[in-house]
Amino acid sequence: MANPQQLTYDDEKAFRALSWTWAKAADTKDWDLLGTICADQVQTLYAGVAPGMTDSVYERDDYVHHFVKAFLGDTDLRSQHLLGAVVFTCQSVDRATGSWQASVRHLLPREDGSIGEWSSGSYIDHMYERVEGTWKLAGVKPHTRLWQTGQATNVMRMRG
Repeated sequence: MANPQQLTYDDEKAFRALSWTWAKAADTKDWDLLGTICADQVQTLYAGVAPGMTDSVYERDDYVHHFVKAFLGDTDLRSQHLLGAVVFTCQSVDRATGSWQASVRHLLPREDGSIGEWSSGSYIDHMYERVEGTWKLAGVKPHTRLWQTGQATNVMRMRG
């Protein structure tokens, strides 16, 4: 990348693959796969959309095995994170951001036969960092919730 403000086709292709893999790994609960795409440290910037949460920086393994798994690791929980149109911006030679349209659905079957649901449409930023020549996921920031049905508490049984 000669000009730090100009992304190449290969850069954008790598960003799309990282974000698609992030969604697939979260939805299929493939924590090993998730670990392969993360930078050494991952920012989680959820405070703006999730009351009670704080923005944090996690080491890769803590992000995969504690943060994400605590929210999506319930074996009964089903989710689908759909990422739509995206705009990529470059902050430096080794840092970029993708601002994605997102539609997310969570379903949790309950013992009484009912199903807890939480779905939302929003925007989500994925931060990318080049590590030893390879782009990695370095942060996640959901923002600008457009709509939702249900509540997070309908589907989240926190795991430690």
